[in-house]
Amino acid sequence: MKWQQFGNSLRLRLAMRISNIDPAKASTEAQAAINGAGGLLARNADNAQVPMWSKGWYDYLHQMAWWWDNIRISKTFTDYLYSESTAGEDPRTPLWLSYKVEGESLTKEEAGEATYAGLENGYNATNMPAKKLEAATINLREDAYPAFAGDAGENGMYNPVMFYSEVLFLQAEAALRGWGGGDANTLYKEGIEASMAFVGVSSESATAYIDGVADLSGSNEAQLKSIITQKWVANFPNGAEAWADFRRTDYPDITLPIDGVSSSASVAANTWVKRIRYPNN
Repeated sequence: MKWQQFGNSLRLRLAMRISNIDPAKASTEAQAAINGAGGLLARNADNAQVPMWSKGWYDYLHQMAWWWDNIRISKTFTDYLYSESTAGEDPRTPLWLSYKVEGESLTKEEAGEATYAGLENGYNATNMPAKKLEAATINLREDAYPAFAGDAGENGMYNPVMFYSEVLFLQAEAALRGWGGGDANTLYKEGIEASMAFVGVSSESATAYIDGVADLSGSNEAQLKSIITQKWVANFPNGAEAWADFRRTDYPDITLPIDGVSSSASVAANTWVKRIRYPNN
């Protein structure tokens, strides 16, 4: 059953991938996925993840962000964690993020900060700010959300493949496009709630935050922007899927890198990398 659910959910993801290229095909595949035998991922327990072995070089987050102390959370991401609800700080934030001070993983309060603030994108060796290591990084405290914490055994963490919350956002988009049943706004709010529950947010904090998130309104394009923005947040730290949505929709609004220049010199200033080069061989 779980493999059927995962297969149908991947089919729905792929249908949305071609929504702007072949809408007729996308509609057919989306509806087939939603109505497929076994259904879609139906709860957080169905999340598809790959366990990472703790005795090897098991994941980029622990190795690069923590042991090497070599990356920081993007300020673009942390800005969204404080802007999407009248409730203020997204309650997933302290479970996802931390400050690293003298080798210790600290809350923002312990580090003497008012918020979790990331580092702007696009710096290089010539213009890196002196206080680059003072930006927020991933949380490896005991209160980290389950995927970062692992199982206290040989699984150091879990690498996300597909979250139940993503499937709800996919269904919200399908409903918005008229390709599936259900109410787009209800599915949209359920997607946020599912993400909160998986990360470990209390139901009270989740409700307070979600109540402060505006309902879908306006044009279909405006509603799509809201869906993709919340989906982008909920997919953390699945950066590949976040990029896939950005490539096809241009959402969410993302701050350009420092000086408006991509890390690829062949990409024009004030534009984004949307494809990866492949070698001739």
